[in-house]
Amino acid sequence: PWEQALQRWMESVAPAERTFTRASRRGGSRSDVVLPGRRREGWMLNVILDTSGSMTDELPRALGAIADFCDAAGVDRVRLVQCDAALAADDVVTPDALAHYTVAGFGGSDLAPAFDHLADDPHVAAALVITDGDVALPAERPPFNVLWIVPAVQGNNAAARFAPSFGRVLVMEPR
Repeated sequence: PWEQALQRWMESVAPAERTFTRASRRGGSRSDVVLPGRRREGWMLNVILDTSGSMTDELPRALGAIADFCDAAGVDRVRLVQCDAALAADDVVTPDALAHYTVAGFGGSDLAPAFDHLADDPHVAAALVITDGDVALPAERPPFNVLWIVPAVQGNNAAARFAPSFGRVLVMEPR
């Protein structure tokens, strides 16, 4: 399921170092070996929102799923970069605020300005992109890890054809 893949990706990009102050549960029943756990510190999840007109119905569902996984992944802030044909907003909110977040834009379909904006920030190591797949993409691979979430909407042929040259694509199953 796409939710499980999203959770795995969020945990894989979480900036948590290995430490013996929190023992790992990976060892299971073994008592002869001590494995390091991960230090859980809050971190910021970077999200690029495709705010083109075709995304109005899908964004609340995707943001709700992200909010559900933030606690388990140790995310304490979410940076939302909204883009239609141009950068519309760059906001930092708590995961709880995602349920009431107001999306702006709903114009064209070009995510290159959002990728360029995040590429200018040296602290960005990963970004989650929510799009219908019918968008213009940057010409070059960004300097950070990318996970694409594409809603599977009936009649959306762009989602079926969406194959970017970088990142991993998850298809969000219909409700």
